Amino acid sequence: MMLSVTGALLLVIGLVLIPMPVPIGLAIAITGLALLIHNNEAVRQLIRRWRQRYPAINDKLRRAGAALPKPLRRIVSRTKPPVQQRSK
Repeated sequence: MMLSVTGALLLVIGLVLIPMPVPIGLAIAITGLALLIHNNEAVRQLIRRWRQRYPAINDKLRRAGAALPKPLRRIVSRTKPPVQQRSK
C-alpha cells in the first residue's frame, strides 16, 4: 500500500516537472509508474489495455524492454497484452 502511494506521488510530481528544462520530471514519472505497475494489479490491467489498443506504443515498449536492466524488463513484461488469435 505504501509503495503504491509513493508511486502515485512520484508520478504526479514527475508529470508536473516534465516541462522543466532538465528532463528529471520524466525520470521521476517513470519511476513512479514502475512502482505502481509493480504493486497494483489495476494499473497493470490499464497499461495492458493501452498496449493492446495502441500497437505502436506496444512495439516501442517491447523494443525498449529488451535494452532495459532485468528488474525494469520484468516490470515492462508484466504489462504485456494477451496474445490475440487472428480470425480467418
